[in-house]
Amino acid sequence: RQEGYDDKDRQTHLDRINAAELADQHGVPEVVLEHYLQKEISEAQSCWSLPFTLLLVVSYAGMMVTHRSAPNVRSVEQALVESIEKNANFAFTSPHIGHKSLHDVDSHDDFWEWLQNGLVPLLFLQEPVYSEGTNITDMVSLAAALRSGNASAIAQLSQAQIAATTTTT
Repeated sequence: RQEGYDDKDRQTHLDRINAAELADQHGVPEVVLEHYLQKEISEAQSCWSLPFTLLLVVSYAGMMVTHRSAPNVRSVEQALVESIEKNANFAFTSPHIGHKSLHDVDSHDDFWEWLQNGLVPLLFLQEPVYSEGTNITDMVSLAAALRSGNASAIAQLSQAQIAATTTTT
């Protein structure tokens, strides 16, 4: 306590002094300075790690796009969704005409009918599907020859197929 100051004068003097004058006249406590410097160092280190973090994220995204073929995967996913939405029909009035789709499912019964008559037949084909103009009897004969391992029958069917394609073109 200084001589010549009472508590009221001291309080008035402290109210008028700013932080810069206080630091110049009395100094900064060492603990406060250390805490401030540690905080500044920590913030600086955090800022220096940001570019490397961004580089890691960008390189990961680039590797995923190039190695996993993200655009192709997205195209296949979209094709599957579109196929299910447009072709998985139910509520058939004839063997080939279904009037309701996935978006028309309103109840448990509709869901199970859609699953049984719409989705399962779409995903698990029960009959082989052939392209237009395919001679099914040749395909059946070729399959039987392959199963039996008869090399001469396979050669004859292959030659007949070649002859058929050259005469039609």
